[in-house]
Amino acid sequence: MPDRDPLRHIPPKAVPSSIDADIGSVLKEARLKKGQAVDVVSQHTRVPKKLISAMEGNRLDEFPAMVYLRGFLKIYCDYLDVDFEPLWKKINPDRPAAAPEASAPGAAAPAGKVPSAESAQAAAEEAAGGRKPAALFALILAGGVLAVWLLVRRPAPEAPAPSESPVPPPILQPINAPVEPLVTLAFKSDVWVRVTVDDKVRFEGMVPANGKPLEYKPKLKVSIRTSSPSDLILSLNGSATTFPAADPSGEHILLVR
Repeated sequence: MPDRDPLRHIPPKAVPSSIDADIGSVLKEARLKKGQAVDVVSQHTRVPKKLISAMEGNRLDEFPAMVYLRGFLKIYCDYLDVDFEPLWKKINPDRPAAAPEASAPGAAAPAGKVPSAESAQAAAEEAAGGRKPAALFALILAGGVLAVWLLVRRPAPEAPAPSESPVPPPILQPINAPVEPLVTLAFKSDVWVRVTVDDKVRFEGMVPANGKPLEYKPKLKVSIRTSSPSDLILSLNGSATTFPAADPSGEHILLVR
C-alpha cells in the first residue's frame, strides 16, 4: 500500500550549526507587542514551546531539518504578522524561499521529529476510504440488475375492454444510490492544518507546499483549523469552493449535507 503521509517524503537535510542569523529579536519583539506568552502562542499555533524558544534564541541547529525550520518559522511569522521572506533570507541567503522539492519515495523524516503522530493514522484511514468508490459502483450495478429483474418478473397487464384504449405498463426506473460528497484539500505552501471529519480528527500536522492533497468523504461536515487559510485550496466533488470563514472557536466548517 503506498505511503500517503506527505511528511515521510521530506528530505532530512539537517540544519547547519554554522548559521549565524539574528531572527530571534524580531520574533520576540513582535510576540511581546501582542502581549502573549510562549505557552499561549504554542497552544494557538501548535508549535512546540522549545522550538519557539529556539527560534527566539537563534538556536536554529535544534531543528531536526531545514524543512521543519522553514515550516515552523512560516507558521510563527503568520501568527505574529511578521514578513517571513526577509527572515528566511537571513537564514538561507543563497536560495529563495521556494517550496521544497519532492524527494525520492521512501525518504523519511528523522525518527521522533515528525510534528504530529496522528498523520500516519489519518493516512491509513484515508487509504481505507479509497476503497469506497468500488463498493459504491457495485451497489449501483446491483440496483440496476434488481430493477431489470423486477421489470421482467412483473405480471402482464390484463386485457382491456374492447371500448378502452390499451394502457402501457409503467417502466421502473433503476435504483441509484446517493453519491457521497468528496472533499479535497490542496496546499500552496508549507502550512500546519488539522482536519476533523464528522467530529473525528483525521489529520493534524505540517504539510509541505504542493504536497499530496488530502481527500475525505464526510457524511455531514468537515472542520478545518489552520494557521494560514489563504494557503489552502478547498474543493467539493472536484470543483473549487469558497473557503468558509472561521467561527468564534477558529474552526472553518464546511457542511456537505
